[in-house]
Amino acid sequence: MGATTIPHAQQVQMDHDNQLVEKQRASQAAGFAQSMAMLDLQREQAQKSEAIAALSNVMKNAHDSAMLVINNAKG
Repeated sequence: MGATTIPHAQQVQMDHDNQLVEKQRASQAAGFAQSMAMLDLQREQAQKSEAIAALSNVMKNAHDSAMLVINNAKG
């Protein structure tokens, strides 16, 4: 007995299905990479926000201290 052969139309359909699966995998990989890039961006933005908040607190404390000195000097 010889090897069974797949009809041409069925082989074409299988090839097409395999190509679709590969495209879906590539799309999922690209989506994952985009999600990771978005997470990195969010992390960077959170770090910048924390730095700005810290600087704002330092500047407010410096202003409050200067106002305290001025008000004490006025008597």
